[in-house]
Amino acid sequence: KEYVLINIVWLGLVSAVFMRRATFLIENPSAQLLSVFGFGYLSYIISEICHLSGIITLLVTGIVMSHYTFYNLSQSAQISTG
Repeated sequence: KEYVLINIVWLGLVSAVFMRRATFLIENPSAQLLSVFGFGYLSYIISEICHLSGIITLLVTGIVMSHYTFYNLSQSAQISTG
């Protein structure tokens, strides 16, 4: 089960790389926000499939995404996510 937690952390890092490389999202802050929520929900789904705690998974993914993904968002998307 530890490998699933490591994969969840990797998913948070993948979201940061995706937001940095996805140039088509720069003009659309709504799509950026949808991508952030989508990666969070994907981590929750993966943890539920593996019968792990979804709350802990969202906590870990949120911490990783707030540290890495937040700075790759546009200014208006950063304001919207807080």
